[in-house]
Amino acid sequence: QVERRTVAVMVDGSAAAEGAFDLCLAIYKNCKEFNFIKVIHVYDSSKTYLHDKYKEAHIQQHFEHRLVSQLPSRCYSVDLVLKKTSSKRDGFAEADACGCELVFMGYQGRKG
Repeated sequence: QVERRTVAVMVDGSAAAEGAFDLCLAIYKNCKEFNFIKVIHVYDSSKTYLHDKYKEAHIQQHFEHRLVSQLPSRCYSVDLVLKKTSSKRDGFAEADACGCELVFMGYQGRKG
């Protein structure tokens, strides 16, 4: 059995997240060190006022759509993580829990 070597990207629906995802995918495709991509979105269920593009269901569907056309389903996951402490801390904890070796992050604050 081949050891899983994971690269991860934390996303939030922003243009910065798209850029981080694109970079992560390019590294995955061009660097044979990795054989799995983990897309992580940390969401806050109390933020019902967010535009749909920033909500967890849309983000999950968007990144699954981008990946399904390029990779076998065994090579990626798109994971939603309920926020407990902070988006960054919870995202890195999720990446660490699965042994991610490289993590990209593309976040853009929306607080003004």
